[in-house]
Amino acid sequence: MMIAGMDAVSISQSEISKWVLHVVVGTDTRICIDLADVTRVFPLVSVEEVPGGPDYLVGFVSFHGVSIPIIDLALKLGLTEVCHYDTETPIVLCRAGTLTGGLVVNQVLEVAQPQFKDIQMVDEFSNSRPSVSATVSIPQGLSLLINTAKVLSINLTESVNEVEPPAKSPECGETSIRDSR
Repeated sequence: MMIAGMDAVSISQSEISKWVLHVVVGTDTRICIDLADVTRVFPLVSVEEVPGGPDYLVGFVSFHGVSIPIIDLALKLGLTEVCHYDTETPIVLCRAGTLTGGLVVNQVLEVAQPQFKDIQMVDEFSNSRPSVSATVSIPQGLSLLINTAKVLSINLTESVNEVEPPAKSPECGETSIRDSR
């Protein structure tokens, strides 16, 4: 399994007991985040936008006097379903190595401990999609295990104008996340 901040590709026996936080982004995409990378979950607070920044960068918040980037996880992963969010929207504060950031998610589901057999497609994701490192089989279906360090990496030189805006999803309402602030 690819661990945030490491380049490991194979899953070792010591990683079998890894705990993950299961969340939902977009309309129904299940994601899991290595619990070792999760600092806390809190509701969305006032965000300072960055004009001309990448589309996935919602902005920055001051957390105990430290500027923390807030990243829309659905947009960062390239999902097209963009949902409305408000002050009740969960933010998952993560730290991977020297990187810290808040991830906007639609719903926090549970904390779970996947078994070795449940972590799949590691080799397929290792070369093709750096933000995702594996699939995790859960009772509700499949969940994508993210590489937290890759997701928290921000390219401030990537312009909003260079990225095509995501489509609106009728299941999430007609308001995009940029319009809801």
